[in-house]
Amino acid sequence: MKKFKKALALLLSMLILLTVSPISAFAEETTPEAEWFTSYNVKKGEGTLAEAVQLVGNGGRIDLLKDIPELGATAVLNKNVTINGNGYTITRGATFGGAMFIVGNGAKINVTKIILDGNADNVPGYANSVFVVTDGYLTLEDGAVIRKNNAGSNNGGAIRAGSSIAGIANPCVVTMNAGSELADCSADNGGAVYLGSGAEFILNDGAIKNCNAGYHGGAVIVDDTTASFVMNGGSITGCSCSTKASGYVGSAVYANKGTTAIKAGSITDNANGSDFGAVYVSVSADVSIGGTAYIYDNDGTANQSNIFVDDNAVIAVNPAFAEGAKIGVSRSQLMQEGDTVDMSFISSAEDVMGYLFNDYDGSTFYTADGAVTLIQCIKVTFNPGNGSCPVGEKIYGVNMAFGELPECDYRDGFEFLGWYTEDDVLVTKTTVVSGNEDITLYAKWENLNKLDDSPLSFIGRFFERIGELMRSVFEFLENLFAGTGNDELEKIEK
Repeated sequence: MKKFKKALALLLSMLILLTVSPISAFAEETTPEAEWFTSYNVKKGEGTLAEAVQLVGNGGRIDLLKDIPELGATAVLNKNVTINGNGYTITRGATFGGAMFIVGNGAKINVTKIILDGNADNVPGYANSVFVVTDGYLTLEDGAVIRKNNAGSNNGGAIRAGSSIAGIANPCVVTMNAGSELADCSADNGGAVYLGSGAEFILNDGAIKNCNAGYHGGAVIVDDTTASFVMNGGSITGCSCSTKASGYVGSAVYANKGTTAIKAGSITDNANGSDFGAVYVSVSADVSIGGTAYIYDNDGTANQSNIFVDDNAVIAVNPAFAEGAKIGVSRSQLMQEGDTVDMSFISSAEDVMGYLFNDYDGSTFYTADGAVTLIQCIKVTFNPGNGSCPVGEKIYGVNMAFGELPECDYRDGFEFLGWYTEDDVLVTKTTVVSGNEDITLYAKWENLNKLDDSPLSFIGRFFERIGELMRSVFEFLENLFAGTGNDELEKIEK
């Protein structure tokens, strides 16, 4: 009986303890999703991402504290904020189809070290863009990745930029810098980025890859007269527009309206089933190329796979091409080697210091006031040996003189003698380029400190030394008979 009373008392004690103790003491501790800071890096609070977006001050910072696997509502960003993901991932919830973020009110948003996943494999139907920029500035920095978002019948698989008010072009600027990435996104138009009214997209660096448009612009579409795309670097690769042969254009870029300037970076390995270019230039667009832009090795079903220029459209070469640029250009008529063709769709305010490639057969043509003669070219590689040369390789036209050749840099103790072929034939600026194969030229150097080891040179140096000794003897005898010999003998004895 006593044992029963003790057990009952223990049970009652435990029930009383549970009654007065907070339930949270037995619940699993949870980590807040985010914490937010002032512009002076002073921590203000922590909680959910929605709370952080609402409560962070203008110019402040939001840091993620963990992955957010089921984002279920749009985060409206209308203050200047830096979002630091700390390497964590925000994933679209399976039942959420809205924009994940909206940038408005002229806000400046910097995003770094975060993965924003559209969850395309698990979201039924179509979703909106990850970012919708209606009025403001979005900058993707190192480690900012937008991936796997299917916008379907919407435009802009990763980002849609442009004023939401018809006829009003608010500033909507999107910038990508080194280490940022848009990947595996899709939409009807602009598989990665759609540019509408007042939108500007600046690709300084980073990568857009494996994005697809159901219709036009596998990576980027410039679709308004007030929109612009500036490519200062980075890469667009593995993108595509519709694989149907139905006239869909621009597997990488569709310059439909506005302005497009491709100054550097590479657009390669993009696929267009309808054969209208990785970059499509519409008659309504203002397009320029130059600098170190590389737009080549893109795949169409036949030719016209790199840049396709619409009838009556114009490409401006500005700035002039620099070494390393390679541009494939074509339009509806086919061209072949040896033809002189009308290339009036290429304009230039300055000399074209590089080269374009005819998509039809890979031959090269040089521009001169819009009139172009197709010629065959080879690549010449400059091997400086143990020296150094500022030019590694250069393209030269066959049956044309080399012209000025690069000078090797200074090499201590050696003199640069010139460029020689593998067969030790000197090449000068008047030498004519011949043959159809790429070649290498080798620098020849003279060692200024090396003695000639040939027998004749050795004999010459021997007699030269004998002559020096004889002159010393005659000089001594002359001084001796002149009465100064004793002084010379004292010098010798010493």
